[in-house]
Amino acid sequence: MNEALNKRLLALASYVPRGKIIADIGTDHAYLPIYLVSTGIAPSAIAADVNEKPLGKARDNVSSNALTNRIDLRLGDGLQVISPGEAQVLLIAGMGGGTIKRILQQSPQVLTDIERIIMQPMGDEHYLRTWLINNGWKLVEETLVEEDERIYTVIVSEKGIEQLDDEIILEVGPRLVEKNHPLLPKLLKKLIGKYHRIVHGLEKSSRPEAKARLKQVKEHILGLEEVGKKCR
Repeated sequence: MNEALNKRLLALASYVPRGKIIADIGTDHAYLPIYLVSTGIAPSAIAADVNEKPLGKARDNVSSNALTNRIDLRLGDGLQVISPGEAQVLLIAGMGGGTIKRILQQSPQVLTDIERIIMQPMGDEHYLRTWLINNGWKLVEETLVEEDERIYTVIVSEKGIEQLDDEIILEVGPRLVEKNHPLLPKLLKKLIGKYHRIVHGLEKSSRPEAKARLKQVKEHILGLEEVGKKCR
């Protein structure tokens, strides 16, 4: 099953501790739980998706790998398909950071028994990191994966206290900065480019609030550039 996993999914799998029951939220075709169970990393898994079509494909994949008795497929939104204590590790990938935050926020009773959350947000990492830190989760590990000319962020969180309110670091990733991740310059270039485009739009705006926002965004760019200088 290893061959079916791309670099992004393999990065997620590398942070799953052995012997823990996993729940893969937004499982799509269930490649990740199939890999984790078939390789013996996880004894069993819950694979959930909000859409019936990908879950149908997941069902076929689970069946063809003879894992129907070890991977439980569930249709539903977020963690609402999971009861407290059913899993110890959560995997949530391929959705926006705001969506991941909402999923976690909506089911605090399920999170009580979760030991580790492994996430791959598609944007809005700042909001996700902020929510985690403000709700008793520390950022134990982060990495970047480059695939098809896109950079993906992986965030690993466990229960604990972390004090961090630096907006720049929360956006970039504290663990990525600490280890000076080799892909960090590319990530910073992408972020700075995004904010330069915002500056370009604000400079054309005649709205009264645009001037204050423009100053704020330019300061943010300087902050990102400062992080970049330290990463060289």
